[in-house]
Amino acid sequence: MKTIIQQNERGLLYKNGKFIKVLQPGKYSEPRLWGRYIEVVEIHEAIYGDRIDYCNLLKNASFADAVVNFVIEDGQVGVLFLNGRLYAVLHPGDNFYFKDLGQLVVKTFDLTNLKIEGLTYSQQRELPENTYYKYVVGNGHIGLLMIDGVLIEELPPGTHYYWQVDGYNVSCNIVDLRIQDLDINSQEILTADKVAVRINFTSSFKVVDAVKIHNEIKKFKEQLYSLTQLVIREYIGKFTFDELLDQKEALSTGILALLQTRSKMLYVEFMACGILDIILPGEVRSIMNTVLIAKKQAEANVITRREETASTRSLLNTAKLLDENATLYKLKELEHIERIALNVSNISVGGGNLLSELKKVVSKE
Repeated sequence: MKTIIQQNERGLLYKNGKFIKVLQPGKYSEPRLWGRYIEVVEIHEAIYGDRIDYCNLLKNASFADAVVNFVIEDGQVGVLFLNGRLYAVLHPGDNFYFKDLGQLVVKTFDLTNLKIEGLTYSQQRELPENTYYKYVVGNGHIGLLMIDGVLIEELPPGTHYYWQVDGYNVSCNIVDLRIQDLDINSQEILTADKVAVRINFTSSFKVVDAVKIHNEIKKFKEQLYSLTQLVIREYIGKFTFDELLDQKEALSTGILALLQTRSKMLYVEFMACGILDIILPGEVRSIMNTVLIAKKQAEANVITRREETASTRSLLNTAKLLDENATLYKLKELEHIERIALNVSNISVGGGNLLSELKKVVSKE
């Protein structure tokens, strides 16, 4: 049987199940009737022949001269560099590579510390994806690294790499330390006089101690939401409906002070808060609208009466002036005649022309 070994391949020759030697690139004819068999392997891969007896491999001079064995101890991981570049990650045990591949160097790492150290950032990025965990912590955040459920360390902003090893459960909880919003919408509350209103509320807070939140508080955001709800109910429930409408802006200050006191047990700090809307029930809204319309109508009536009084007073003052001054009275007559003349072209009364008669009267005087 003919076998062709390419330039990037090597052959492992067996006879009756026993390894004989390493074959270089070329054409080979090994009849199976003699119990000879050639296994072709890639030169750029670790040697994992399906018939290799790893205990006796290095006793064979041909194999020992052709390969290099990197032994990785338990609790370690090896990084193989080929011609100065990261090539592969080696696991505990024997790792055979052909010498013809190039200049091979291995750097070992102790897995008592799973954090990948001793590699440059570009080398970390070249690691095979199934050999590491990658956690990216953004600005204004903190990462809580946990191994087997135990908090190990706090990770500052940046990119962090950890070895992926069987038997270890590695995870990272990223916490936002920036100011965040917490909105509570359509919260129904009874006032002191038993009027049901709905409140739209907004607030802003920031995390003070991420580690204590992780260690001591379960479902942190749900508890923070519930706490805010209770504070709003407790504070607003002290006021009557009318007081609530009159002191809408001032209520925010009182609620904020109460939230700042209560939220310390959740390791957060409230920065600001405010009531966005007070939504009234349908029947109360109708009553309020009726009251508002009546109030505005009364104000309009007062304004109308005031203007009428002012107008009457002005007429009275004008009449007094006309009565006391004949010339002013005549000027007023002429003003009205002028208006008539500008708007009426011809007026006939009893067959005569009223405008002509008025002109005669004016000319005589």
